[in-house]
Amino acid sequence: MAGDGAANDCPVLDLGVQDTGGPRAARWALALRGCGIDDAELVYAWTLRGAPHAYRRREVAEVAALLRQRRPDRIASDAAAMELASNPIVLGVGLVALGEADAAVAGATCPTADVVRAALWLIGPAEGIETIS
Repeated sequence: MAGDGAANDCPVLDLGVQDTGGPRAARWALALRGCGIDDAELVYAWTLRGAPHAYRRREVAEVAALLRQRRPDRIASDAAAMELASNPIVLGVGLVALGEADAAVAGATCPTADVVRAALWLIGPAEGIETIS
């Protein structure tokens, strides 16, 4: 993905940085790792790990753009796309669809339909497959 901010140079953000334990805990954890990152480069989302984590804002924006491109009939606005892309299942599947992750694991804490829907919306069925059952 394109981008030129400090968040790109901080590999720990590939997994997200937990933001619990006090105000601005993720920023403190990033600073301890030598990552001086402006708040404008981060977005916070509840993840499947059950706590808020900081992620690169551009990643969520790129997943939102992909949602708008692939499902314009279902996503009414850029704001709605950003809200949906902040969902941990959608974000994980979106990163797979964008080639930023090799896989996403989901479903232990959410309905299977949510996982399948995210995968169909962002990745789609295999070539030649028209019916999903």
